[in-house]
Amino acid sequence: MASERKIICVREASTRVSTWNEYLCVANVSAGVGRIDICGYEVLCEYEGEDEDGNEIPLPREVNGHRPPPCS
Repeated sequence: MASERKIICVREASTRVSTWNEYLCVANVSAGVGRIDICGYEVLCEYEGEDEDGNEIPLPREVNGHRPPPCS
């Protein structure tokens, strides 16, 4: 059974120099078993989508040593 993550609520968190969103998520792990997580995301790079000639730029598989988690 694939785990499907659902966002329950969102809150903004911050320090003096940074602000980000945190997400309260729940996922079904198996029959009768669930998991609740606090998830956060960070910006790894800027993505324009097209180069100066209008050609589509493919998304990188890795940015600064970080690989995105698989989508479920």
